[in-house]
Amino acid sequence: MKQADKAHTTSFAVLALLPDEANTTNLESAVYACGGQWIRPSRADLTFHRLDHHGQIILYDRELPGRWQQAVADLAKLPWHPSVILLSSVNDQYLWNEVVRVGGYDVLTKASGMQATIRLLRSAYSYWRNALCAQGAS
Repeated sequence: MKQADKAHTTSFAVLALLPDEANTTNLESAVYACGGQWIRPSRADLTFHRLDHHGQIILYDRELPGRWQQAVADLAKLPWHPSVILLSSVNDQYLWNEVVRVGGYDVLTKASGMQATIRLLRSAYSYWRNALCAQGAS
């Protein structure tokens, strides 16, 4: 295995909080392409206090019921401090600012291509890992 390939083989978990009817084929493919594990809890497990899976990255769909701002803020405060990415059909500077303001990591447009999604997932995992290392150093 080449050195460049080794950098992208670290496994991480992506917890996908999406509506039941959501088509996840492209997202799942992107997660697997960058060495991640795809976790999609049942609808009954979508309450934050019942999440048994500690995904380093959480994908939260803006179309889920309730205020996405509060959901992203609550998810970002989970004990393992995941990188929370909001899935949205639109993305603009205002939305990105709002996501970051409430503690999220970034916004992923549902129409994003495979390479853009992979870059974002790798970046989110790297951010999570670096934040964890910084916590351990303090």
